[in-house]
Amino acid sequence: MRHYTLLLAFIAVFHSNAHSHETQTHYDRVSLNASSSIKVPQDELQATLYAISEGEEADKTAAEVSQHMQRALSILERQKEIKAQTGSFSTQPVYSKDKITGWRTRQNLQLKSSNAAQLSQLLGRLQNHLSIQNIRYGVSDAERTKAENILIETALKNFQHRARLITHSMHREKYRLIDINISSSHTNPRAMHPVRAAANDAEKIPATPIQAGTEKMEIMINGTIEMQMNAQ
Repeated sequence: MRHYTLLLAFIAVFHSNAHSHETQTHYDRVSLNASSSIKVPQDELQATLYAISEGEEADKTAAEVSQHMQRALSILERQKEIKAQTGSFSTQPVYSKDKITGWRTRQNLQLKSSNAAQLSQLLGRLQNHLSIQNIRYGVSDAERTKAENILIETALKNFQHRARLITHSMHREKYRLIDINISSSHTNPRAMHPVRAAANDAEKIPATPIQAGTEKMEIMINGTIEMQMNAQ
């Protein structure tokens, strides 16, 4: 019975200390933020194409879309500098007066290349099988990662500078980091250039002026510090 009483006493003391630690009030904590931004040149031409078919039988529209997409992909196999990625394949009913009158099948194809001249020339060939939805310039994944790494380093330095400034201004001698959150964003001021051209159209890409620009990239840092005095 004695051992049982001692065990209960130990549990009670542990629970009391844990509860006291959880409800402890922390003083001299400050939440702050810092950021770093840069304009990154757009180095990659990007295009969205699609194959579409509409008819009375779903299997026939699906087969036609697959045929057009396969022909386009066979052309792309020989273009090593162009990145290609197919989108989702969907077949949906077409209604008229609440009744299904046919089926529509569609699939997208995303193309990216740092060789704008080569991709532009290829788009003309692909229009024999696909329609072009839009063309735009963007920042490649490699350049985006490179820019983000630089921005993170700069933003962290800005955060540390602000933390030291606040600590000094509040007459504290040092600080410790409690938590930190790093996020990124980018803004492309240039809109997409829509291109309306039916598949199998003899006309090539319209002479729409498309010029590379820049994208604003930003790294934001939010965190909390606790200001402290040196131990006596």
